[in-house]
Amino acid sequence: MAVTPPNTTFLNATALQATTLQLTTLQLKGMSCAACANSIEKAIQQVSGVSRVQVNFAAEQASVEYDDHRTSLEKIQAAVAEAGYEAYPRAAAGIGQSDAQAQAEAQAQQASLLKKQ
Repeated sequence: MAVTPPNTTFLNATALQATTLQLTTLQLKGMSCAACANSIEKAIQQVSGVSRVQVNFAAEQASVEYDDHRTSLEKIQAAVAEAGYEAYPRAAAGIGQSDAQAQAEAQAQQASLLKKQ
């Protein structure tokens, strides 16, 4: 007589699939205030499969962590476009610029916008 050991766990196939999280930085265009950054952040958070998003108004960037089995970079970009802004993968947006250059330019632009208010 075969005896089944107690506490034997049966896993279904979906539990065995590994979640693949991708972390990407998007260059954002069209923001003019902190409320714009908040709108973009909310739009990205509503995309199914996005686990974390942080928008930096000064740097005009969004850091996004998402499950590439549930969504895609294109869907995230489409959500930003639907909110009225533009988003590009950092590598495509920063042609010939170092991160320090891009951040310095973003900070200068923010300072200029604050002076106009």
